[in-house]
Amino acid sequence: LSENQLSSLEGGLLASLLASLTSLDLNHNELNSRGLTEASLQPAGAERSNLTILNLSHNKIDQLPATLFAYLDHLETLDLSFNPLAQLDSQTSSAIGAVATLQFLDLRGCDLRILSEEMMAGMTQLRTLDLSSNHFTRIDPSIRAASALTSLIVDNNDLNILDETSFQGLEQLHNLSVSYSQNLSTIEADTFSRLVELEDLR
Repeated sequence: LSENQLSSLEGGLLASLLASLTSLDLNHNELNSRGLTEASLQPAGAERSNLTILNLSHNKIDQLPATLFAYLDHLETLDLSFNPLAQLDSQTSSAIGAVATLQFLDLRGCDLRILSEEMMAGMTQLRTLDLSSNHFTRIDPSIRAASALTSLIVDNNDLNILDETSFQGLEQLHNLSVSYSQNLSTIEADTFSRLVELEDLR
């Protein structure tokens, strides 16, 4: 269902499919906040969803209903990249943070400057977080609340300095990418000293 002109996902449209679908791709549509409700991803009757991959990238979503993903018990990959989420309000943070099964979260190009610690703490199985092409001026300390995180990508942001506090609490990282930040001019001596598990640095 990618690259269409869909502006809403009516409740019931996918209800009969969510028990069997494992992947749903809705990228490059016109989906917006008014077109998404709790019922949008609600399976029929007492069924539970088997969806593991959901791609909502390249839409016009600036807010998510707090219970949008409430029925997605097995969701592992969520792509929200290139949506104008900007502020990550409480409803949106609640929606994302409630997905305890999530392992990969893509928030590239969402005009983000800060993250919610509550949101990050809820994703207890999150392994990979991609925050590329946003407006972070520092490594957001809320990231450390995602205790299982092993891969962090913060390419093309507004970082200007990295120091010994930048990756504090992220000692479990195996992969780190901090490339293409045009303002990054200073990396202090002990910046990476805590990252004793790091295998790949870009």
